[in-house]
Amino acid sequence: MSEETPSSQPKATPKPRSPKAPPASAAADKKTSGTASTGEKKAPVAKVATKQVATEPSEKPVRRRSPSAKVSAPTKPNPEERYRMVQAAAYFIAEKEGFQGCSVEYWHRAELEIAKKLGEVDG
Repeated sequence: MSEETPSSQPKATPKPRSPKAPPASAAADKKTSGTASTGEKKAPVAKVATKQVATEPSEKPVRRRSPSAKVSAPTKPNPEERYRMVQAAAYFIAEKEGFQGCSVEYWHRAELEIAKKLGEVDG
């Protein structure tokens, strides 16, 4: 048995680089230098035309609403809306008192509160 020494083993040869692909460090140098080392000039970049936006005021007159259209009188809620308002008010009244009283009393107080807010009762 013969012992092989490191010198007797064939050495790996590096792969030859193609002339088209420069090493990574050379590519970085070309980017930072601004011009190619071979003396070639870069092709001019075509400029794209941009559309300019008119800054002049529009020619159309601005329509303004009449004052009567701006301020409209509050409409009277329909019976279902009024019922829901009273229902919510009765719940919040009962909640303030810890739900310890009579539900009819809460409902009655809520009816008066909503009637006052809607201007149905003086008070």
